[in-house]
Amino acid sequence: MKKSVYISVLLIILLSAGGCSARVENGAGNVPNTPEIITSHSESPAPSETLKLRNESEPAPKTYTYEVQARLHESLPEYRFVATGKATGAAMSEGDWAPAFVTGLSVYDENGLAILTKDFTDTLNEVDGNLIYYQMIDTMGLHVVDVNFDGYKDVLILNSFSGAHSNSWYDCWLWDIKTSSFIYSKSFTEICNPAIDWDKQCIYSSGGSGADDHDYSIYQYIKGQFVISNNLHWNASSSTESKGDKIITAVGIYVKEEKLVKGKMKTVRDCFLPHKAANALLKKYNSKEPWKLDSPRWYMMGGHHADVWLEHGSASNDR
Repeated sequence: MKKSVYISVLLIILLSAGGCSARVENGAGNVPNTPEIITSHSESPAPSETLKLRNESEPAPKTYTYEVQARLHESLPEYRFVATGKATGAAMSEGDWAPAFVTGLSVYDENGLAILTKDFTDTLNEVDGNLIYYQMIDTMGLHVVDVNFDGYKDVLILNSFSGAHSNSWYDCWLWDIKTSSFIYSKSFTEICNPAIDWDKQCIYSSGGSGADDHDYSIYQYIKGQFVISNNLHWNASSSTESKGDKIITAVGIYVKEEKLVKGKMKTVRDCFLPHKAANALLKKYNSKEPWKLDSPRWYMMGGHHADVWLEHGSASNDR
């Protein structure tokens, strides 16, 4: 009888020990790594970004491809222009203003050979590509259009479309007639929110850092570079002056206008104007060339509404 009791007790102890051992092993390697288990860990909660990086169930970024077929000139064969990009699953659910990336650009000749290949990613420095808002991931700002007015089309793709003010800049490769190849134009990349005017052979650029701070520039292609020929800046401002014991404050705008003359920028106007005089001057800027600030060509922020100003012949005549 005693032997029977001893054996029963020993069996119970062994079974209990075996159960704990099996639970530990299962918890260490066999329990699914669900988000609930990660986020409910109360001892040392991790930041949400860390959780997102560690969550193996996070779907891989979705890749995008946009292709255009075009002739650079009527004398040349048709080429293929292919833009690639990516966006996370979170971006797809968050909508237009979520981040996305332009990852590459390739141009193929009539034989399918690559004549231009650019990779905008940098794994070593953790660069995912050219940062843009998700609303532009469908085309990635790819345009095949003549930007230096030589009769041959060039290629544009978004370099940046982000930030609080949603300004846009483009990478540009100009077609070089002599070498029959594309050459990168660094000076075009400096043009914010470009709007091309093929009739006047210039490019309008506008941007700002707030509702009361505006910059307008007109670019021309001179000696292989895009240079500013006209520049206008104005912002809300105030001026104070002392009259006896009183300090008088006037509210208006500060305005500075410059013009390119014989290769050098010359100041046309640099002053503060109170409201009445400022409104009169702004009416002139709004209605008269070269500015016509009422024109939609000064579109101030990127997006698909800018496409009309980057396609030859698609914009309205009211420039």
